[in-house]
Order: sequence, then structure tokens, then C-alpha cells
Amino acid sequence: MDVVTLQALPAGSDVEFGWRFIIPELVDSGKLNIRAVDTAVKRVLKEKFEMALSKNPCTAAPQSEWHKLVHTKEVVDLARELDRESIVLLENHYGILPLNKDTSIDVIGLMAHGFMNVSSPYQNPIEIHDSSHGDYSVYESQHRGVIPLDGIKAVVGDKAKVHYAKSCE
Repeated sequence: MDVVTLQALPAGSDVEFGWRFIIPELVDSGKLNIRAVDTAVKRVLKEKFEMALSKNPCTAAPQSEWHKLVHTKEVVDLARELDRESIVLLENHYGILPLNKDTSIDVIGLMAHGFMNVSSPYQNPIEIHDSSHGDYSVYESQHRGVIPLDGIKAVVGDKAKVHYAKSCE
């Protein structure tokens, strides 16, 4: 994750999600300029000040209330409506899509197979979750979604050979 952080933070990604211990280590090692961190912190604090979060902080609902707020019919319906109204722009330079069903397809990477249970010095074991659905997925949605490997297999059926490799640990 240090490679991602070293590119994302100086490029303007002000909030680094997940790997919270890596930034101080990168600064201490001299790999990340503290000015990039200072700039990001200033922008985040400016937004928080403008939203008056010090006077009216956002508070999370207690876990006992989550079932009333998360994955309700209303929320799911809204998410589906947003999905229908959203557009994804995709470049297809090499004609990979639609998938050729008369070929062999390699699917590579830990996140392609669902649970990404990697251990890292930067990750709290309590926070290990299914990253193939993103950091801000609906609570426990990884148990209801379709992982990339299964989705590809479903599209090509038995006609194509689908191979999976972790790539790295």
C-alpha cells in the first residue's frame, strides 16, 4: 500500500482510507514529504471547519441500531435507483469486452476472489474485511454480492477456461 499512498496523497487524495499507520512511517523514512501531508490535512480541516463539525460532530449510530438503518428496503431501493441512473465510461482499447467465450481468461489478484484476508503491519485485524466490494460497502454486503471471479465465470459459462491466481500474498 505504500506505493499507492506515495502516488495518491501528493496527487490530491486528501483522505487515506484504511492503512492509517503507513503515512507516519513513510514520512519518518523520508519517502513521503511532510508538506504533502500538511496540505492534505489543511484541506480536510478546512472542510470540517466550514461544515462546523466541531460544533455538530457526526456521530455514528450504536451497533444495536444498525439493523434499522443499514440495508433497509428504502436504502436498497435508493441504491438500485442510483445504479440505474449512473454511467460508467470504459475504454476498450484492445477489444477485451465483451468477453470472448472461446478463449482462456486469466483472473489475477487477491480481490478478484472475494475475501482479502491479508495480514499487514498497517492493518488492524479487526478491520480485515472483504475489500473486493470497497471500503464503504453496505455492512456485510460481501455476503450478498458477486465477486469478480464468479461474475466472469457466470458470463462465459463452460465455453471459456477461466484461471485464477492470487498474484501475491
